[in-house]
Amino acid sequence: MSTINKSEYKILFSNIIKSNIDNEYSKMKINAAFNDLNWASFFATGDLKYVNAIISNLKYIDNRQSLDLYGAAATAKWSLCANLVDEKVKKYLKSLKDDNVVINDIFKKTPIQLYNE
Repeated sequence: MSTINKSEYKILFSNIIKSNIDNEYSKMKINAAFNDLNWASFFATGDLKYVNAIISNLKYIDNRQSLDLYGAAATAKWSLCANLVDEKVKKYLKSLKDDNVVINDIFKKTPIQLYNE
């Protein structure tokens, strides 16, 4: 932190370091943007709990009552497929695909095909 020159950035990063990100995430609304936050957290930490949070949104894939929930599911499906290029993600999803129809589908389609569904 000593290399950060602007005081407002020091305060911001100090507060981020002190915060419990999981506690903050638990308060957030489930939507497509929440998937983005989880991807950022996964790529920053390598912790699969963030991929699991994205996977948990797949259960809303048939929800047509809430645009937020459907959007979370659709973007979860697309982004999981798009991130199969990451070996850790690919290996993890392969371990789950036999138990999850939606994950199995991710391996059969390209991100463009899922986007056009």
